[in-house]
Amino acid sequence: MFKRLLIKLLLLGVVALGALFLLENRGSGTLSLPDFLSGSADQALPAGRVKVYKWQDERGQWHYSNEPTPQAQAGETIYVDTNTNVIQSFVPELPEEEPETVAPASPVTAPIVPTILPDPEQVNKLIESAMGVEEMLQQRKMQQDKVMGNL
Repeated sequence: MFKRLLIKLLLLGVVALGALFLLENRGSGTLSLPDFLSGSADQALPAGRVKVYKWQDERGQWHYSNEPTPQAQAGETIYVDTNTNVIQSFVPELPEEEPETVAPASPVTAPIVPTILPDPEQVNKLIESAMGVEEMLQQRKMQQDKVMGNL
């Protein structure tokens, strides 16, 4: 019984590898093992890492590609972890600040009280004037209400 199960599993593995072999090479005209079995360097990267080519053209513009090109071959190869969503922040160097000089404390004095007090007669005139303005505004509102037909 155990032998039969082992033979079936082995047969199933061979069929699965054969199917992968045929699917991988469909339409290519050449037959080779699938890339993950051939041990190529690109496929040997850990999951989530991508090979990126970086180069600078004659105008100084930087280019990035996941396909090797003649320009990219002359440039730099970078491996990027696509499972990471972290960008390291830039911390600018701040100029050193000079220590603040503290002025000597002044002696404690009594609060400043105004020496010139308003004349009570002037205060009464101011209040009467404000009341007159209020009465004038009320009369004007009544006139507007009459014109508008609200009264």
